[in-house]
Order: sequence, then structure tokens, then C-alpha cells
Amino acid sequence: MKRFKTKKKMQIDAIIKYIVIIIITYITIKLCIYVLMNSRIATFMYSKHKVRDYLNYLSQNTINEPINLLNYESVLVQPAITNDKINPLTNPSIYIYNSHQKEEYVADNTDTNGMNADVYFASHFFKQELAKYNIDVLVEEGSITDFLVTNNMNYSYSYVASRYFVEDTLNKNPNLNLVIDLHRDATKKDISTTTIDNKSYAKIMFVVGQEYQTYEANLALSNHLNDLISAKYPELSRGVILKKGQGVNGVYNQDLGTNIILLELGCQENTMEEVTNTITLLAPILGEYLNGQAI
Repeated sequence: MKRFKTKKKMQIDAIIKYIVIIIITYITIKLCIYVLMNSRIATFMYSKHKVRDYLNYLSQNTINEPINLLNYESVLVQPAITNDKINPLTNPSIYIYNSHQKEEYVADNTDTNGMNADVYFASHFFKQELAKYNIDVLVEEGSITDFLVTNNMNYSYSYVASRYFVEDTLNKNPNLNLVIDLHRDATKKDISTTTIDNKSYAKIMFVVGQEYQTYEANLALSNHLNDLISAKYPELSRGVILKKGQGVNGVYNQDLGTNIILLELGCQENTMEEVTNTITLLAPILGEYLNGQAI
């Protein structure tokens, strides 16, 4: 004779089954996390150098961007994408790079030698103009954008990516006098444009992070350069601004030295001609500064 379970009994058995499944699932997940954390994260934190890089990675990101610890492994295991075009026979005075290499200007009839109308071309034009004052400039040729893609990083990690380029260049060129991270601001054209002798120019602005111990040295340098520029062209500069706190980077890789500046040159509405006009004014001032004539 068959024995039939009561409805209540069946409900109790079902509840017990679900509880067992939940417990097993929970234990399995915890075990997987434990194995994963101990095998992957511990692997890339095995040396002081990599612990330092790990801490830098955390400190270089905005508060609003969640940190994915496991993604950081890809940065450490990938060889740094560096500037292979550095000529060991040269002795550059200035290194110019662009943490945001794709920041563009308005294209016009300016001859960009086949390059885009962006901060990368502006860096090369800076090099060309500074050469007139016997200043040897090294422009970063490596693709920071490709570095982000290779390491599965989004745009907010640009300063993490550019840091590897800067560190590599500083190691190869310890006697650099000035390091410039050249950017283009995002604002309105009337804020970022001025007229001097009936010619239009893109205004500049210095940005200094405050969330590292030696920021006062870079602040003093930015203030000094700003004063030199403002003494000749008072309307050309928007001044020096300080950055710290929630929602901003606050470091900008300026902790790597006391001669590192972040320069905002124009905005997205400035033309390439306005940008090059400004560079022609800045180049002799930087030339005088580096040649010891402006102290």
C-alpha cells in the first residue's frame, strides 16, 4: 500500500531543500572568492614595487569611479608601453605628454602635418617653437589611449596609464628641467579666448593637485611661470588653480617630481590657429626661463 506525504510535509521538505541549496551556494561562492583573492591579488602584490604601484593605482582614481582590484592585475603583468623613440644621444630639457591624448580643438586651415587638431599636435608644435630657442623637447610618442584599451581601463584611469610613461621617461632622462602634461580645457570660448594686438589667442591655465606631500614645490613653479607669462601678456592666463577633494584627481602624477606642471591650453571651441598663436608667445618665455634669463 502506497504511503502519501501530506501537503504540509511536502512544504517542509521543499523548504529544507531550498535552505540546503542556499547554504551550499553560499559556501561555494565564499570558497571561490577566497581562492581567487589569494591566488590573483596576492600574486601581484608580492613585491614592494608592485605594492607601491597598487597604492598609486588606488590614489590616482576619482572617488566616483569604483575600483576593480582584479582589473589592476592586467596593468602589472603587461609590459609598460613606453616611448621607444627616445634618442639616447639627446639631452632633452622638457618632456611633454598628454594624459588625455584625444582632446581636440576646432580644425581650421592650420597645417597640422597630417595630425589631428588636438593636444598631441599642439605638443609637437610646442617642440618646434622651443627648438628656435635651443630647447630640446621630448614629446611622448607612445599611445596612452592604446594602453587604456590594452589593460581594460576606462577614460577615468588616464592618469594611471600616463604615470607609466612618465616614470619610464624620468628614469631614462633624470636631468629634465620641466615636465608638462598638456591638456585642453572644457569650457566656453569666451572664457578661454583673448585678443592681443588684433589677433585671437587661446588662454592658458595651470592646475596643481594638492593631495601629495611636495605639491608646494610644483605650486611655486606654476606660480612663477604664470607670473612670467602674465608680466608680458596679462590677459593670456586664467591663473593657477588648486585641486583636491572628492570628485577630482588631486595628484595628476605631480608627486613624481617638483618640476611637473599641468597646463590647460584653450578649450574645445578654440581653433588650432588660436592654440598655435598662444604657443608662439609661450615658447620664448619658457626658453628664457630654461636658459636662465628669467629667474
